[in-house]
Amino acid sequence: MIVPISNKYTGNGTTSNPITGIGYRPASVWIRREAAIGTLYVSIDVSGTVYTKPSGSNVAVTTTLSFTSDGFTLITTNTDLNETGVSYFFIAFPRDTSICDTFTYVGDGTDNRSVGSLSFTPDLAFCMPLTSARGPYWTSTKHSADSSQPLTNGAAAAANFIQSLVSGGIQVGTSLNTNLTNYYVLCFLNVSQMLSQTGYTGDGVDDRNVAHGLGVSPGLVLTQSRSGTAQNAVLRFLAQTGDISVAAGDTVNLTTNAIQSLDTANVNLGTNSAVNGSGRSFSMMTWQAVLVTPPVVVVIPPTDSNGGSTAELPAPSTGYGSIDTNPDDSVAESDQTLDSNPSDDKLLDSNPSDDAGLNA
Repeated sequence: MIVPISNKYTGNGTTSNPITGIGYRPASVWIRREAAIGTLYVSIDVSGTVYTKPSGSNVAVTTTLSFTSDGFTLITTNTDLNETGVSYFFIAFPRDTSICDTFTYVGDGTDNRSVGSLSFTPDLAFCMPLTSARGPYWTSTKHSADSSQPLTNGAAAAANFIQSLVSGGIQVGTSLNTNLTNYYVLCFLNVSQMLSQTGYTGDGVDDRNVAHGLGVSPGLVLTQSRSGTAQNAVLRFLAQTGDISVAAGDTVNLTTNAIQSLDTANVNLGTNSAVNGSGRSFSMMTWQAVLVTPPVVVVIPPTDSNGGSTAELPAPSTGYGSIDTNPDDSVAESDQTLDSNPSDDKLLDSNPSDDAGLNA
């Protein structure tokens, strides 16, 4: 299986800003502006057509991102995605028809409708209306029956949207099945060291550790309250460091005291009510992701008593790409190697302090 790639890039303010070095054509790309107020953008590819929608009540369009065999290209000057000199976090999810795939359907107005053509029963699903209706809506195995919610505030978890996760896809109610409306759906299967789900109840206590169960330090965390006052989902991308995370909605800036830190066992939370409101029920998703030059192939550890965990990493590329992992260094992206620590004079060294040189 190919691991998702998460990094950050620098906007150039033109209608052509290729982000290369991903190593595959993504099934979906999520982007969030680093500085100032921004919104999470979700792009989903179905059969070669890519629709992008900000998490909120905006029409999904095909004129912001295009996907390539080695990443994606920004084809817009929208400042939420491509303002000159501004950094943006992203994660690119690879298509694997056994654990991460997409499909589309056209609404017919009926209730309790099962849709989808997947080869698996998903554990996590995002459904994106291509109209101005709110979305994407999402649900997981940690949500209650007939319960899903939008990534942005304004609506708490509710019934009659994604009603359940079923073989091959999802069951939708009339609220996500408007007649003749097009929908794009992104689905995931829980797989060891790739995706893990955790449900927890907020206690309002600072420096709270919540076990994520992923088995490795997460490359992306998404958590959102399922109860109480509607809240934005909060995300933490791999390229973020220190006590910082971002909200999905367009009215919230960078957030401190929310997702404060990550390690191989826990997500550390602050007192921010969006992630740890006392008495609220939360669903938290964690994905593995890497910063290094892709592709990275992971062999899932066998579950039998004789199996052991193995992983295969290809030799790192020395090619050049447009992902800028250090936008403050005044070096243009096109002149930089994909280096997670460009200041240490070593290529792709994820642990420069160990004096072992290259550590992809």
